Amino acid sequence: MSHPESTLSGIARAADPAFVTAVDLGGRAAGPMAPAPPESEQRTSRRGVAAVLVGNVGNAAAGLMPPLVALPIYIGVYDPEGKAGSLGLTLGLLALTLLVFTPVFGAISDRTTSRLGMRKPGLLAGTGVLVAGLFIQGLATNVPLLILGATVMAVGSALFTASYSALIPDQVAPASRGRVLGFQSLILVVMGVSASIVGPALIGNQLVLFTAGGGLMIITTLITTMLLKDRLLDKKDVPAQPALRALTDGFAYNPKSAPDFSRVWASRFLVTLGVSFGGFSVYFLTDQLKVSADALPGLISLTGVINLGGTVIGTLGGAFLSDKLGRRKSLVLITGMILAAGGLITAFSPDVPVFMLATAVIAFGLGTFIPIDGALVMDVLPGGKAQTGKYMSIMTIADQLPRAIGPFLAPGVIALGALTPMGGYPVLYLFMGIFSIIGGLVVRKVKNAR
Repeated sequence: MSHPESTLSGIARAADPAFVTAVDLGGRAAGPMAPAPPESEQRTSRRGVAAVLVGNVGNAAAGLMPPLVALPIYIGVYDPEGKAGSLGLTLGLLALTLLVFTPVFGAISDRTTSRLGMRKPGLLAGTGVLVAGLFIQGLATNVPLLILGATVMAVGSALFTASYSALIPDQVAPASRGRVLGFQSLILVVMGVSASIVGPALIGNQLVLFTAGGGLMIITTLITTMLLKDRLLDKKDVPAQPALRALTDGFAYNPKSAPDFSRVWASRFLVTLGVSFGGFSVYFLTDQLKVSADALPGLISLTGVINLGGTVIGTLGGAFLSDKLGRRKSLVLITGMILAAGGLITAFSPDVPVFMLATAVIAFGLGTFIPIDGALVMDVLPGGKAQTGKYMSIMTIADQLPRAIGPFLAPGVIALGALTPMGGYPVLYLFMGIFSIIGGLVVRKVKNAR
């Protein structure tokens, strides 16, 4: 799926009615270095919003197909007996790789003095590495090669994400971030649904299934770099420190120095940990609800359509309420309760229709959570504009660490749940609800945000 520039400009205008007076960060007359202005003076860049949204299309297309469709299917083919453990290992290593490398690349992004800008080099290099990982998975003939390809893909994703996650703070004023994040999450949902619809039709062609989004990502990344008026960093403004210190600085963070940021980090971690348990939905259908192999592709597509509807409604509502009310702490708690309700319904699903209802509830809750939580993160972001990439990458750990831990924990939870009358997969979804509610409660402790 792609958008012409005129459509993106329309989306950008809808995201910020003040675009008629917008200026591009890193403006044309700023000289060799264009530092970002203070947040109180920051304007939204129309081209910056367009770059953010275009880049998200390709990144989502390339990155979502493997974990949503391709890896569960082909791990089941190459390891039918140990598929739950193998999938957990693969997804866990993928997330762990992102966890380790994203902060490092984020610190490098904040020190990049390329003539292209601070963020463009990471976007381009990350795309190349990610696409290489897709080809490795597409050509794999066993689980170890799938794991290798997923790991290479994760390194590329970390490199891309470290620069991409800094674009909204760089290019979008605080008052517009909730809406831009809403459009961004809508794109993720549409591409995820596209993967769920297109993926089953490509199951017979492993290479195409894994690499279908790679070509699109190359195109959209090139368009993004052409649209983006990137910030430029002068070499004299880079802190003088050894190379190793510059790399490890991506992890240098004292939680006590920014307690609100730390609480939001913990909240996202817990909610994401709960959501990570939902990655076993294919096996819930086959093992818990006894869906046949012939019926599975159609149900994967149906699940994708339901996810689209639920998440679109949730995202639009969440993005609007986030900017309109500004009461993001209460809204995060509400979304945690919605996610918990979805997990509870899933756990007690007697058949496929009830499971699909639960899917819709979870999609609605997650869609609502993403723009609200994203805007709250930027409300409490420490370090100033000089460290945007670093702290956005640290927040990425709250996304990736639970995605690394969750798949490793899930097989154990499933095994323990199998000893109960409920069964393994229902207990897994109960844990999803528990973590979601706790995450919503933690964010209530944030003091300097509403």
